[in-house]
Amino acid sequence: MLKAQCPPTRPFDFMALDATNGTFDSTYYLDLLTNKGLLESDVALLSDPLGVEYAIKAVQDPNTFLFEFGMAMIKMGNIPASDPYGWRKHCAFTEPKFVEL
Repeated sequence: MLKAQCPPTRPFDFMALDATNGTFDSTYYLDLLTNKGLLESDVALLSDPLGVEYAIKAVQDPNTFLFEFGMAMIKMGNIPASDPYGWRKHCAFTEPKFVEL
């Protein structure tokens, strides 16, 4: 099914990662719990009991999932740019860590 959606002639086309393509919701977690995860990193989430617990909670209470996601985005937005683990100038490269002399 995935090969048909991503032909070799257009390898960079947008690909749906869950059943509600284009909608931000907790369906991603429902897909994982029903063995429909697309990426290896997605499936790895369920190899940890806490990941399974989180996925179940997200499916059972989508509003709490959306609230918690919003709060996490706010926290990430507050990471100072001067933090050695903060913002990158180029996303493909890890910035060198600062070394105090």
